Amino acid sequence: MKRALYIIGWAAALLLVLSGCAKDKSEPQPEVYKRTVQVVLTKGTDTKTAIVEGDDKASYVWTEGDEQYFNVWENTVKGEVSGISYSSDMKKATLTVQFATQAADEYVYTATFAKESSNSGNLKIQGTQKPELASYDPSADLMIAQSLSSPSVKNALQFTLQRVVSVNKMTLKGLSEGEKINKVEVVFDKAVSGYYITKGDNAGTYSSEGKKITLTYSEAVVPAGGTFPVYYVAIPNENASFESVSVYTDKNIYIKPSSAFSKTISFPIGYVTRFNMDMSGHGVPVSDSDIYTLVSSEADLEPGEYIIAAAELDYAMGPLAGGSTKYHSSEEITKVGNTISLDNTSPVITWTLAKSGSNWTIKNSKTDDTNFGKYLAWSSGNSSNVQQTAYNWTISISSGVAEIASAQTTNRVLQYNAGSPRFACYEGTQADIALYKKSGEVLPLGISFAEEEYTFTLNSAEYAAFTGQVVTMEDSDSRSVTYSMVGDALGTINTSTGAITLNGTNTGTATVTATVGADAT
Repeated sequence: MKRALYIIGWAAALLLVLSGCAKDKSEPQPEVYKRTVQVVLTKGTDTKTAIVEGDDKASYVWTEGDEQYFNVWENTVKGEVSGISYSSDMKKATLTVQFATQAADEYVYTATFAKESSNSGNLKIQGTQKPELASYDPSADLMIAQSLSSPSVKNALQFTLQRVVSVNKMTLKGLSEGEKINKVEVVFDKAVSGYYITKGDNAGTYSSEGKKITLTYSEAVVPAGGTFPVYYVAIPNENASFESVSVYTDKNIYIKPSSAFSKTISFPIGYVTRFNMDMSGHGVPVSDSDIYTLVSSEADLEPGEYIIAAAELDYAMGPLAGGSTKYHSSEEITKVGNTISLDNTSPVITWTLAKSGSNWTIKNSKTDDTNFGKYLAWSSGNSSNVQQTAYNWTISISSGVAEIASAQTTNRVLQYNAGSPRFACYEGTQADIALYKKSGEVLPLGISFAEEEYTFTLNSAEYAAFTGQVVTMEDSDSRSVTYSMVGDALGTINTSTGAITLNGTNTGTATVTATVGADAT
């Protein structure tokens, strides 16, 4: 390795030392072919990735794994990092960076701490983060150093990394001890995710991408006392207002709306902002909500009530919209793992899927039971209350991604257009679709009942008033339906048709139940 470096000549290794104090002279000095860079930590805006909480302050240290977010460039060429070590107090990290750039009249060196950047070099502020129980997500942090210039190759450099995002600790209160937190969402009236611009006339500013920060957890249990710390990183803001705070656990869904907030809060660059969020009185048991579970394979697809959603984004298909150009609107949703929870106040549209021969029909299950979806091309007339071949779909599912295509116009596939938020059928490639089925539901395939259980009462004056159960069965449904009657001996029931013959004598109450059997095929 040493011989190769000497042969290259101008190629070098960069030793990066992060420390809040001067370099210890007793430490071994780098060999002559290495370029050494020391990053000095200052108070305030220069902070590290792990927060170590004190009584009234936090100290900052590096954590194992931080090295994957160090980026060092020589003349815009990114170096190759290797040989990382940390001091015992984790306040100093040493790493080697090897360059392979051509000789230049001037050498420019830059360094950042970031997980993701755009092609133009802007640093990504993540909208979705995975914090730890005592620290924010290291991959969400952004630090940047001022560029250094030299007329010749440098074997030793010194950078000062400064944080360009806000760090926040939101302490949740009013939760239930022992419940497991799956996801926390904080929505503001200002942008909190996007890009930090590093170059050009707008350098030092932020481009907006979203107003929501989503924090996901794998093993997070609420301790005794019902309080839980939530750490996150965001675009700095002054006087930001909360639009909502939502907490999703295995037992409850807590949603605190904008009407519950009366104060604004500022999130300055570099510092830790601490605030409490009382969720008392805003929780609804998960058992009171309908749960929709991701259909991961075609074998699990069956008739029932579904949410049609973007596979990788938090949007569900809404009702038909548009003028002469038809499409379906999108509704924001929250996914927790492979599930979506809806209570009775949710505006999200669900869809009833039923068999039509070898194909499927899709109809709005909330507002219009006769409004069948057609292939949603860029044309008018994309829905109808008449069931035709044009309104049938083919559905295939693999690894949680559903391909829903028009049975008549097979090159039209239902997808989500993130650039112009909407659901429609496209020939080109948009965002994939996923299906979420209502858990615990067994919806009849093509069979519907006005009431699944019908109770009636007769007296001598009401023999002619009973109209019986209203049953609708599609011709494509091959399953059997049997009927039974429990109660006073008002008459007899035909178990195959449900027809009741009253005896004309007895009075009282009886209950008729229709039971759907297995597919005859």
